[in-house]
This record gives sequence, C-alpha cells and structure tokens, in this order.
Amino acid sequence: MQTRGIRGSGLWLLFLLLLLSLPCRVLAEDGVFWRIVGPGGQDSYLLGSIHVAPAGFHPLPGEITQAFQGANALVVEVDISQVDPAEMFTLLQQWGMFPPGESLEESLDQDTWRRVVAVSEELGLPLSVMNRYRPWLASLTLSTAFFEQVGFTMDHGIDYHFLMAARDTKPVIELETVEEQLGILAELDSETEQVFLQQTLDQLEENGEEFVAELGRTWREGDLEGLQTLLNDSFPPEFADLEQRLITERNKRMTQRIEQLLEANDSLFVVVGAGHLPGESGLIALLRQAGYELKPVEL
Repeated sequence: MQTRGIRGSGLWLLFLLLLLSLPCRVLAEDGVFWRIVGPGGQDSYLLGSIHVAPAGFHPLPGEITQAFQGANALVVEVDISQVDPAEMFTLLQQWGMFPPGESLEESLDQDTWRRVVAVSEELGLPLSVMNRYRPWLASLTLSTAFFEQVGFTMDHGIDYHFLMAARDTKPVIELETVEEQLGILAELDSETEQVFLQQTLDQLEENGEEFVAELGRTWREGDLEGLQTLLNDSFPPEFADLEQRLITERNKRMTQRIEQLLEANDSLFVVVGAGHLPGESGLIALLRQAGYELKPVEL
C-alpha cells in the first residue's frame, strides 16, 4: 500500500476497540506516564496505553515496571484476557452483522464495495465473511488485519502485557465493559457507518504503514502532543456528537470510577488508552479538578 502524508482522517483507529481513543483538542503537559498522589498521600500511577503494539515495544522502561510491581491492583478499561469468545461472537452477530438477505455489498455504492474487495484481498480476508458485516465491523476487521500485517498485535499491547503480569499476582479491575464499548459503534446510523468505512479505506490505501510507524514513535517518546497532531482531524465537525459520546462522556465516567477506587485502595496502576489523558476533558485534568495531584514521570 502507498505511504503518503501522515495527515488524514485517522478514523479507522477508532474501530480497534478504541485503540487509543482519540485525543481532545487542548493538551496540558506531555507524557504518557503519571503519578497520582492519593487521599492519604500514597502513590498510584496512570499510564496511557496503545492497545496493540509490535514486539519491539518491550521491555518497557524500568520506572513503569517498578510502579506496576508496587501497586495493589491493576485497573484497565476492559480485561481483554477474560473476554468470552462465544459472548463476543454473539454481540458481534447481534450488533455488527446484517440479517439474512442483506449484505455489505448491497449497502454500499459500487466504488466503495470495489475498494473493500481490493483491500480485503490484499489482507487475506474472505469476502464471503466480510460481506456479512455492517460497515463499522468491516472497518474494525480491515484495521485489525492491517495492524497484524505490520506487526502490531494485541498480544504485545500495553494493556495485555500488564494483564498477563497481573495474573495470579494482583486483582484486575475494569472501568468499562465490552458491551459498553461496542455499543457506541453499534448505535451508529447507516450514513455515519459508511463514512467511517470510506475513511478507513482511505487511510489503509494511502498512508497506513507510515501512520502506524508514527503512532509507535509518539507513544515510545511519550509525545502526547505528537499523538494529537497525528489524530486531531479524526473527528470532522459532523461527528461532534460522536466525539462527545466516545471521548468526553467516557472520560467523565472513568474518572468517577477511578476516584472511587483511589478512595478504597492504597495504590493503583491504571492503564487506559493514551488518548484519554490529555485535554480539558481528559483524565489528567478531570482528576486534578477532583483534587488529586498528578505529576508526569520522566522515563
């Protein structure tokens, strides 16, 4: 696939189970790793993650590993290691697949379907399966396959790394459910779904590999400003309502839950998508508004 300019829609990242979640418009300080001073003066930590990554991301900096080891509990958006495949398939079948007699091909214009066919074949995805998917699930499937093709996998993602490290050593607490996350996508209207699919195709056809490389670089360097620059066109004005639901409202709910957990636990290690951290409605600002002291940890 061609690799032209980095700037583009970036909307396709939304579909990888909210891979980063997308950053808000205004940044505070930089960095993906933060220390939270709790009510009793104890330290907890907040790490901005990317949910899929290449093997080269590991090992992580020692400061991050040490903070994790000292925490009493791991807090994540969703414990992906415990997702039941049968339950996931049922949700995707209910929310992401066309009923019998309908198909992706019939829902799209001829040119968009032609592009779906071409990209699916390049990624080795069977058209008989793709044709059953609603546009949002087709976008997720194309994006996931592309990430895997360039070596970004969930097995090497930051969340999964800590979920495996926490197994049998400390409790894992979820901030959300898979149903809540997928429900946002399942509620998209037909027109919005099709726009997302078209922009997914644009990104994959034009600059997918370069985009992913830049994504990895900005995370490794703790460059939240770079992440914002990479993704700040992801929500055009017509998707303002979706941005509100996908970012702002979720951040408020997660902040409330984190506050409750901080009150009840000595030390937490919180891992959420990096895009949830910055901005006036990001977790850093919201936790500070709630009275917590947050300081970036130099890596």
